[in-house]
Amino acid sequence: MRHAMRFSLSRSWLPGIFALSMTVGAGCHGTVGSVTGGGASTGTPGSAGATGASSGMAGTTGSTGSGGTTQACATGTPTDPGLVVAPQRLVRLTFMELGNSLLSLFGATAGGAINAMFPTVITSGVDINTAFPPLDGNREGTVFTAAMWTSADQVAQAAGAYVFANFAAVTACTSATDACAQAWLNALAQKAYRRPLTPAEMTRFTALYTSFKGLGSGVQEATQYTVYAILSAPQFLYRSELGDSTNATAQGVPLTPYELATEVSFFLTESPPDATLLSAAADGSLTSASTLSANVTRLLGTQAAQDNLTNIMFVYYNMNLLDGAQVDTTNAKYAVYTTGIENAMYTEAQMFLKQVLWNGQLTDLLTTKTTFVNTDLANLIYKIPVPSGATQSNFVQATLGPTRAGLVTNSAFITQHARAASPNSLVPHGIKIKRSMLCLQTPPRPAALAAQIATAASMLPNQTAVQQVQYRASQTNCAPCHTHFDQYGLLLEGFDMIGRDQTVDNLGQPVVTATALPSELGGVMVQNAVDFANVLAGSPYFVNCMTESVMQYAMVDVNQNPVQLTGCPVQTVAAQFNAATNKTFTELVREVATATPMLMRVATN
Repeated sequence: MRHAMRFSLSRSWLPGIFALSMTVGAGCHGTVGSVTGGGASTGTPGSAGATGASSGMAGTTGSTGSGGTTQACATGTPTDPGLVVAPQRLVRLTFMELGNSLLSLFGATAGGAINAMFPTVITSGVDINTAFPPLDGNREGTVFTAAMWTSADQVAQAAGAYVFANFAAVTACTSATDACAQAWLNALAQKAYRRPLTPAEMTRFTALYTSFKGLGSGVQEATQYTVYAILSAPQFLYRSELGDSTNATAQGVPLTPYELATEVSFFLTESPPDATLLSAAADGSLTSASTLSANVTRLLGTQAAQDNLTNIMFVYYNMNLLDGAQVDTTNAKYAVYTTGIENAMYTEAQMFLKQVLWNGQLTDLLTTKTTFVNTDLANLIYKIPVPSGATQSNFVQATLGPTRAGLVTNSAFITQHARAASPNSLVPHGIKIKRSMLCLQTPPRPAALAAQIATAASMLPNQTAVQQVQYRASQTNCAPCHTHFDQYGLLLEGFDMIGRDQTVDNLGQPVVTATALPSELGGVMVQNAVDFANVLAGSPYFVNCMTESVMQYAMVDVNQNPVQLTGCPVQTVAAQFNAATNKTFTELVREVATATPMLMRVATN
């Protein structure tokens, strides 16, 4: 009977079996649509969110974002309605979250075997296609398209088939009885849905299992297809943030304890809630500030949380795009840029972020003089003595020279924007620093200025970096934007395309990096990237930007119809962080995870 039946979720009976118990209004990250003849789960795009551009709190021409600006909250208290920014919604799990859920459901052996069947769907770690936040990229998206639904469907089918083939080992049923199989299925569904099952759901599972038996399936096959259905249901593929309407206030609707446990766990560990979180949800204690904070602190001490959040910041700073750098290695100057050097830069960036994020102060991201090098990076890129213990394969912590400070002068951060066809990377470097470190956005190039931009571009090969900056600042149509990021790019002209110190540019002219910073940083005069890093570390822009970015990830905020994170929510959390004794990345994440925007949702009709 193994292949006698093959059920597909395109069958019309499935939505009735797994209908959601609540209707969600138009502000969702993606409403679960019908599953019909084509097999595609359709839905409407819902509320998502952008970066700092979302509310236009700029204060500077040619820039939008929260940055260092302040906006008074309505009351400045935790009950301020302005702190509740996300609507009641359903949030799609990423495929990595689904993969981690399978590991949680079936264990490392079975879950790992299922995940391994889909290496292009459930990826481990990050790669060049990973987006920030993950649902914001082409790989994912906020709703299941036909293609993504096919992938999810195949994963669910594979899980069911694995259970069939390994029934005793997976279910621990020593004999294949209906009672044992159904008890295991109910426990699996509860774990998959990350909350207790309702009586109606348990009744439907029993009816579903029984219907398969009635069609001639044995215990193992009925179990297989019920597993397939459980893992294809919206309750597994999405997580709800509908809240408890019976406790709604003028401020909003509080998340239920199980919704809160799920939100916090996926934010911190990219995995479903563990037994401790679920226990606190079950007894209701998770909604107390002290219990929530204790659980957040506990999770932040785990390797899973630290690895996940390190990866997230790695992607936020575009380090995963290093593989897309275009270095002309036919030019003798850059012949040293081999695959080995690129891989070493990638490893260094990972180790640098892991060390800085989880040790020391938040501003160490900007000011630290230490990094990790192997012999190649020490000899060929940073030009420092090889530290004891370093080899080509072993990276050792090292102190860099006076021209280096934190992330801004990191070799991977600089090299990621290398473009062989471009005379330099001044503009992309400047825009990246402005976006990722100040959370100020730059509008796209106006189409009407195409001719003027082409003229300026044709001049670049014969201009020094300072001449480029001065020319664009002198042009009425260019200055409003370029005077808010060119200076940041100029600071990195002290390094060549692959992050080595340079004192002479491609024209043979002395490199000049001294500049007055943009108006948002007060027009302060700095001499180099190290000066800039110190100025930014002392500015409210950096903490506000880090707060906004962590909140953006925590709240699954993507670029379509943004959640309004700027203004009051960011300022309130940043103020709480600034008042803390230990101004660490751990403390910032803790403040975000326990903040009102994470706990409440705006009521929708």
